Amino acid sequence: MSHIRFHEDIGLNSRRFRCNGLDHFWGDSVDARWHTAGNGSAAVVDGVDGGIVRLTSGATSGNSHTLSWQDIRSLTAAKNATAEYRIALGQTSNIDARIGLLYDATHYIYFRFDDSADDTWQAVSDMGAGASAVNTAVAPSTDYLILRIEASSTQIGFYVNGVWKATIGVTIPTEHLQPYASVATEEDADKTLDVDYVYWRQDR
Repeated sequence: MSHIRFHEDIGLNSRRFRCNGLDHFWGDSVDARWHTAGNGSAAVVDGVDGGIVRLTSGATSGNSHTLSWQDIRSLTAAKNATAEYRIALGQTSNIDARIGLLYDATHYIYFRFDDSADDTWQAVSDMGAGASAVNTAVAPSTDYLILRIEASSTQIGFYVNGVWKATIGVTIPTEHLQPYASVATEEDADKTLDVDYVYWRQDR
């Protein structure tokens, strides 16, 4: 079984207490504290990179599958929430993938690749009054990417493989958020999203 690990530490520079969590998706099943939902499936594949969770959309156009904490929302921009994912798309055509932090359909912070609308990953944030989207200029591929979001009450930084790609200073959601990943298909064929790990942190 994959296992969510929590711990606390103190930032030596800021002297602030921080809460941390990590899941590497080792084992043969997803930790029960994760919630998966949709038309397809979510399964741990332990023979790949030490363990991944693979989201499969379902094979009918419009099908999707998600990974989240469901109704457990405990991360906020006001407490400097950070989320990092190592992910790989299974395909780059007719796919919609979203990875980041979410409250609901109109309050979120995430990376989005929607093949029907864009040819690159977009950095997107919405506080309920319309989304802000910034082009990261990162083209989709089936290689692994490390996607990182660093949020505060004044701005959100988006990083790909450790390199800054976008900043959003408006439409920052004030709601409590949760880790979130989804994959949808835009044709009658399965699409997949592999998540190698999820890491999150915020100040107490």
